[in-house]
Amino acid sequence: MSTAPAAGMLSGVRRRVGELRRATGYVPFLRSHGRSAAYVGWSGNGNLGDEAMLEAHRRLLAPWDVRQVPNLPDNAVLRAVGRRGAIGAVCLGGGTLIFNGHFRETLTALLAAAPSAPRTMLSVGVEDPTYAQGRRAAVRAEPALWAPILREFPTVRVRGPRSAASLAEIGVDAQVVGDPALALALPADLADPLSGDMAAVRGERPVVGINVGVTDDLWGQDEDGLLGHVRDLARRLVERGTEVRLISTTTEDTAPLERLAAEVPGVVAPPACELDTVLRALAACDVLVGEKLHALVLAARVGVPGIAMEYRPKCRDFQQSVGRERYTLRTDELTSGSLLELVDEVLADLDAQRAAMVAEVATLATELERAADDARSTLVA
Repeated sequence: MSTAPAAGMLSGVRRRVGELRRATGYVPFLRSHGRSAAYVGWSGNGNLGDEAMLEAHRRLLAPWDVRQVPNLPDNAVLRAVGRRGAIGAVCLGGGTLIFNGHFRETLTALLAAAPSAPRTMLSVGVEDPTYAQGRRAAVRAEPALWAPILREFPTVRVRGPRSAASLAEIGVDAQVVGDPALALALPADLADPLSGDMAAVRGERPVVGINVGVTDDLWGQDEDGLLGHVRDLARRLVERGTEVRLISTTTEDTAPLERLAAEVPGVVAPPACELDTVLRALAACDVLVGEKLHALVLAARVGVPGIAMEYRPKCRDFQQSVGRERYTLRTDELTSGSLLELVDEVLADLDAQRAAMVAEVATLATELERAADDARSTLVA
């Protein structure tokens, strides 16, 4: 007798148990007496960018209690919480959520469970429908499904121009306000460029930060090839006397970066993957060559110009928002030589590059504050 049906049933039971366990994440809303904003996003998975965006939302939307909801489709626990009026507001959070089917299911269930709760968003990224590769092969079907959902929100705000253009194609107007993490509060011991504090003094030799790691998809689908180019870049920089510091923004990237440090003598291994620690490490750099989106965003927040290794279109979306599209190379088109040319270009004009980028970031940070003011008035109403 085949054991396949029994194995399938066991797998189904385990999945349901896992979903029920995650559904307990709705319980804290019952204690908030309708003063919690249910945040749709992704946190608690070792990604500093996700944590930074959630923290920025909590700062911007205070005194509302911003809590992430479990990423689950419609379920009985959510419906029960909704019937009790425990969800004070629905917030589509930070990250590349729009045109993502997984987050669409979470958001749709939440909107149905809390039909009278106000809806808001501060800034969201949009999956690019032209990037239909790997795990995002189904993205072309998503725009039509998202259009009616987005029209339930009084204002749609997005990370960058590319996101806005994707929404314009389905008739949804969007304001570009930058990545939410640009509004993150910095540690007290760090100079804040948004306050006009640009007093960092360069050392005797330039410092180049490098961020690269594990991705679920990338242009060219050649992660080993990308790591080879980055390894060669690090070696060339060290050979000419540049200080190279590796920086991880996700816990899963720490191991490959430590291997890179071992392979290239003289490279500084990554510090602990903790938000304040990474912000300090980024602030000590003159320029960042970064693959991960929020390595670039956090670098911009502390006034460090980024050169993007665009593994997915969201990196270009952000670089466009801060006036740095020129310093963006797709992972299937870059070489160590092309990266080195851009590093040299930035270092040769560093003060002007920093000033121009910080001005763009300051404008976006102001837009995020205005978005938060508008959102809070909507939530109060």
